[in-house]
Amino acid sequence: MYSNDELFSLLEEKVKQYNHPGFIETDPIQIPRQFSNKENIEIAGFLSATIAWGQRPTIIKNANRLMQGMDNNPAGFLKNSTETDWSHLSGFKHRTFNSSDLFFNIFFIQHIYKNHGGLEQVFTTGFQTDETIFSALAYFRTVFFEINSPPRTQKHVSDVTRNSSAKRLNMFLRWMVRNDNAVEINPQLSFDASIGRSYRKCIARTWAPTTHTKRLESSCGNHRSTEKIRSSRPGKVRLRFVWNGNI
Repeated sequence: MYSNDELFSLLEEKVKQYNHPGFIETDPIQIPRQFSNKENIEIAGFLSATIAWGQRPTIIKNANRLMQGMDNNPAGFLKNSTETDWSHLSGFKHRTFNSSDLFFNIFFIQHIYKNHGGLEQVFTTGFQTDETIFSALAYFRTVFFEINSPPRTQKHVSDVTRNSSAKRLNMFLRWMVRNDNAVEINPQLSFDASIGRSYRKCIARTWAPTTHTKRLESSCGNHRSTEKIRSSRPGKVRLRFVWNGNI
């Protein structure tokens, strides 16, 4: 196990290694970066993060394929389509994530934007329970699956209440809040980055790389308590959560 100082130094080293524009061309963050509209960024980011396991070239290829199948306008596609319009996506597959899982995800995201004010609002509402990322992630999953869904689809959205580290969900949040003049998406149209020192150290620094830091035990979903990241249970990191007024 890393000591507090060793862990902090390791995370700082990884930030310097990966947190630069040259990393974008080989990382799935390039998918939401294609868009300027807030809802497109959110939806493209969420779906890309959902399939972000395996080799990065394959992740990027399949995420781009998915965006093309949604007319390169995922928000418009979700708002203006029904299940009968999704048949051309029936052959989509990424590892164990198949077209059935995709259709349920599209349906659930539609439901969130129609009935809960969108992805940002759901995460914000969950966070306001006790101002922890744990509560934000737990509430999001509850809302996401408040409509019946098969167990195989549920496994693709991590459950922090069962001690999941929620790496992909944390990565999605990282994408949405980053504003560091390096690989940010668009600070005016994505989730704001001024959310406090604790969150930046927990998610921003731990999960900047998509696939290279899987074994670190310091994600917000399930991290060890340290002097600089202090927690008594998975994801219980107290911070100030501030959204950009423009979004």
